[in-house]
Amino acid sequence: MKRKTILPITLAFSLVLNAFSQKLPEMFVPRTISDPRIARFSTGVDSKFEKLRVVLPNLTTSFIYSYAEIDMLLSKIGAAEGLRVYLAVHKPCADFSLPATVKKNKIMLLFSPGNARSLAVPEQFFFIDENDGRDFLYEIADMSCIRLWRDSYTGDEIQDILRTTLIANDPDNRDDAYPGKYFDTKSIFYKKEDLAEAITLENRFPHRLNTGQSINIDYLKFSLSAHDNIGQYPRDQNDRRFRKRILLDIDYMYKIGNAPGRVFHFEDLANIDDRLTKTVKMTKKNNLTNQQLKKLSIKQKLKILQLKGIDNGQLCPTYCP
Repeated sequence: MKRKTILPITLAFSLVLNAFSQKLPEMFVPRTISDPRIARFSTGVDSKFEKLRVVLPNLTTSFIYSYAEIDMLLSKIGAAEGLRVYLAVHKPCADFSLPATVKKNKIMLLFSPGNARSLAVPEQFFFIDENDGRDFLYEIADMSCIRLWRDSYTGDEIQDILRTTLIANDPDNRDDAYPGKYFDTKSIFYKKEDLAEAITLENRFPHRLNTGQSINIDYLKFSLSAHDNIGQYPRDQNDRRFRKRILLDIDYMYKIGNAPGRVFHFEDLANIDDRLTKTVKMTKKNNLTNQQLKKLSIKQKLKILQLKGIDNGQLCPTYCP
């Protein structure tokens, strides 16, 4: 029997890079969707942000990590299916002290290699301090601190506030481990291949703004955001999931001087039309000819991708390990 050849991951990436010739990542979200979601979390007296900061005075709406830190994090996924991002609240913990730059009483993100429907074994947790001025990944081995921080977010003090921002008794917000209780998003699972495409592969492409400026992906910005009362795309009348729920929108940033400078979107790039065309071509059930595609505006191509569905990860609930 002929042996199957397994390609090294770097070579496999290179082949994919050439084969797909700069199609947009599966995790691509148009600005017309992401900007309102980010604003919905933080804007207005009834927003999640304004309600939460009554008990979380140090709450911030986003987390900025260097590309190097995220690259280190992705290298930890290993044989797991992907990465689960847990929402937690930082409280003092005697068994593991984070630096003083990590403020108490604010939402923090904990990263754990894992699987879509079950935990990785053994479970690992990582944290990135965005304020310490260095590229460093903390591995938190003490599970008592992890439980404290996660429970501080999933407990009634925080969830009772968040429940006032959700649609009452929405069955999509139930966690089977807690009968009769409803939750806002507790964690989000991202598939390994989607993260590799959106971060590792995307970083290998040249990026030039429509102003002519060449830029790099120097940082990634994770913003707390919220779905509207219809929920995730595609907007199926019979499958409205994650209505008004928290999620994360991830943006690229380029450096100005020695500091994170500015978010850039795919819509800001000089080759956005070409990349949209290649992406629509590869969309399942695409029946458009090359001639028809050329006649479509950027706005029309974005609409096609929007209708096919947008991958923002799997929210827990409904699937909670």
